[in-house]
Amino acid sequence: MVAIFFGLFFLLWATYTQWFIGKGTPAPNAPTQTLVVVGPYKLCRNPIELGAIFYYTGIGTLFGTLTVGFICGTLGFVFGTLYHKLIEEKELALRFGQDYLAYKKEVPFLFPAIRKSKPGGRFLKS
Repeated sequence: MVAIFFGLFFLLWATYTQWFIGKGTPAPNAPTQTLVVVGPYKLCRNPIELGAIFYYTGIGTLFGTLTVGFICGTLGFVFGTLYHKLIEEKELALRFGQDYLAYKKEVPFLFPAIRKSKPGGRFLKS
């Protein structure tokens, strides 16, 4: 249940941030109008995928076994990462240019790092 709650929290927080800050949605047919670098996007570049991995792991475990949960979470990670690396990152670089590339250098891909920003970092201010 903890994984499901944590996953839903990240999914909803990231979607809310895209809607109200980015003026768009996670869907490719209605993307954000601005690069979103606050809220969960300050912790990692793909908080929706992070939330989905926890959610799938929790659901798989709840309705199956821990092994099923692990398989569901792993499949979510593999397919989500492939999509983000092969499609979404290229599209974001085209839409937001240097701003996205700078963000990409400073913010972890998926798993938040507990650290302070580099001197002069734009996106990880404590």
